[in-house]
Formats: sequence, structure tokens, C-alpha cells
Amino acid sequence: MNKNLFAAGILLGLSLTARAESNGPWDMAALSKVPHATWGEAKEPIREVYYEGETFKVKPTRVFAYYGKPAGTGPLPGIVLAHGGGGAAFRDWVKHWVDNYFAKMPDDLRMRWIENFEPSRYLGQAQCPMLFMNGTSDFAYPLESYQKSYNLVKSPVTLCIQINRGHGHIWTFPEVDAFIDSYLKMGAPLLKIGPMTVAGEKASAVMTGTGTVANAQLDYAIGPDRVWKSLPAEIKGKAVSVNLPAERPLIGYFYVTDQRGLAISKAAC
Repeated sequence: MNKNLFAAGILLGLSLTARAESNGPWDMAALSKVPHATWGEAKEPIREVYYEGETFKVKPTRVFAYYGKPAGTGPLPGIVLAHGGGGAAFRDWVKHWVDNYFAKMPDDLRMRWIENFEPSRYLGQAQCPMLFMNGTSDFAYPLESYQKSYNLVKSPVTLCIQINRGHGHIWTFPEVDAFIDSYLKMGAPLLKIGPMTVAGEKASAVMTGTGTVANAQLDYAIGPDRVWKSLPAEIKGKAVSVNLPAERPLIGYFYVTDQRGLAISKAAC
């Protein structure tokens, strides 16, 4: 089997064009200043807040958000919860993180323009570690375009893709909590996986860092209909491998879990 053909079939066969750094239309100096804000209704530990937004047709605007702060004096890490264009400020989302000892604020920002908000304009400038979670059934983020996005990031990237996971505002994935905890609470990190390679009819990858591989499989789909299936992978120490299905065209990725049941994924670049 041609290695390059398989790599091209796994989510992405197009080369990525580097983009120049961009601040879009934003005045970064102005955005670095603390905006004027007023508090709304408070139901501990969550409070409503309205803060000064960008002007619209020369008129002032306000942005609504929920603000949550756990008990204690701190210092506390903070998380900004930014939802998609079809969402709103989710009180339960804030409460989830308050219960995990963080202070956070989700923006209720609805206006989305490709020119200003397209992730490819900014992802290449990211300097913090990132966790990308997606599903094979997410209509808003097809796997090919999703891979184009996370491949732009120069900082460490962790990927988690799950069969038949759709689109939605969901904040209860344990991988997210563990990822944040590993950086802000010195918790045990998620598994890290090296490049996925193909030799002949076999795909393989090697785990890096700490943690124990408890289960590994190849999630794959054949042809344009993309009915997703799974094949058990062989585990030898920190290495995982699988014999590829004979049918073509084939797309797929490794799905690996640790002893806690927390999953990561790896696809060919």
C-alpha cells in the first residue's frame, strides 16, 4: 500500500499555507484595558455582569456574561468560556467550572464574521497548550477542516475525536477537566502520542510521556458514506499498531484511553 495515499486519506491531503500574524480589526491596546462593567442579579456563586462592548453604528453596546467565583481568597486561575455563534451565556457551564475551583466568565457574543473570527487567522499565534475535542458527526466542524485548524497551532496540541459525537454545548467531558487540571492543578496529564505512521498495511504510533495505555483502537470509515467502525489495536508497552482494512478509500485515526478511561486521538498529518 502506498503510505502517502493512506496519509492523504486520513482527514487531510492538502498542504497548509502559512498565514501572516494578524490582529484582524481589533485595537489590541484598547482591548487590553479593563472595560467598564456593572453587576446584575447575584445567585451565589454566580453573578450576572454587563460590560462595555464595541460600538455599533456609533452607539455604545453592552455584553452580557455570567461570572463565577469559588469560595476563598485566592489567588485563583481564571477561564474565559467562549461559546459558538449559535449559543448564549450558559449559567450551568460556569457553575461546572466554579465547582472545579476556577473563576470564569463566558461571553455572550453573537456577531460572527468570517473576516474577524475565522480561527485560521489567529490559531497560528497561539502560545498556550490546546485541547481539541470533536466527533465524527459534528456538522459544524468536518474532520478535514478541523484538522486544518489544529495543524496551524504551533504550541502543544492534544486531540480527542469520538465516533458519532455530534455538535453541542457540552461541558462535562472528563478529558477537558483533566487537561485543565494537568496545567493548573498539577494533575496527572492526558496521554501523549507521537506521529501516526504507516508501513505497508500496518499503522502504528508510540505513546510519549507518563501514563499507561489501557485500550487502543483504530476508528475508521470507508468511502464517501463514512459509516464509522472500530478495530482493536495491539498494545506493546507504549506502542500501538493495527492492520489496516483492505477497502479503499479509507480514513481513520487512533483512539487511545489510559487507565482512567480518558481518551486521546491521533491522525496522520
